[in-house]
Order: sequence, then structure tokens, then C-alpha cells
Amino acid sequence: MAAEQVADRGVAVAGLAMTRVAPRNHRNNLVFNGKGDVAGKIWEKAKTLSEDFKICTIAEPPIIPLTLENKNWMKPLIGYIKINFDVAISNGGVGYGVIVRDSDGFVTGGCYGFKEKQLDAIWAEIEAFVESMQLATTLNAPNIIF
Repeated sequence: MAAEQVADRGVAVAGLAMTRVAPRNHRNNLVFNGKGDVAGKIWEKAKTLSEDFKICTIAEPPIIPLTLENKNWMKPLIGYIKINFDVAISNGGVGYGVIVRDSDGFVTGGCYGFKEKQLDAIWAEIEAFVESMQLATTLNAPNIIF
């Protein structure tokens, strides 16, 4: 019995050694015995993809350059009022807002609303512009900037 257990342990140890050595031998065959073309092609593809998708990395400058825009509101000239409008599109509706400011930047009027219409962005902006025009006619201001 004891001899059989020792033999079984020897087989188990040999099997364990093979599971540790076989992947290393396979890798060595790929690298050192000229069978590395497949591995090399895979590596080149991975390297190319990595280079292609290097958009957000700290080490490299960005591929897509950042364009900075000044989005600050600017006061109108003295004696003018400025009307700004914006829209928001949601499922089945368009919300809009209009604000009126004088040359000091003080809000002198405004309006908002919601219309249940299916509109794309350009038509929604046109709707908001029409509302801002209607508000401008009620102000009776001689100098208006949109």
C-alpha cells in the first residue's frame, strides 16, 4: 500500500510540474523557435489599437484639440436692451425661456413656456425666437439687440 501511495504522489507531482512548465514551453516556442508570427501579429494589432485610441491620456497631448470659447454674456450698449432666448427639447415637447436685460445688466423682463410639439433643434430655436419677438413688441423699446 505504501509503495502505491508514493507512486501516486509521484504522478501527482509530475502532473503539477507539467502544468507549470507547459505554458512556459509553449511561450518559449512561440518566441524563440520562430513560431512567434502569430503572437507578433497579435501584439502589433494590440499596439496599433492602443495608439489609435489614445484620446484621453495624461502622458500624450490630446488628439482632439480643445477649443476654448468665451461664453460670457456681454452687456449691450447704453440705451439698448438685449434679449436672449434658449430652448430645451424633451420627448414630445419644447421648453423655452426668454430674458431681457438693460445696458447695466439688470433684468427688465422675460417669459418662459412649454409647447407640446415634436420639433427638431432648429425649429425649436425658431419658436423661441418668435416668442422673444412677441415679448419685444410689448416692451416698446427703440433699440433692441438679439
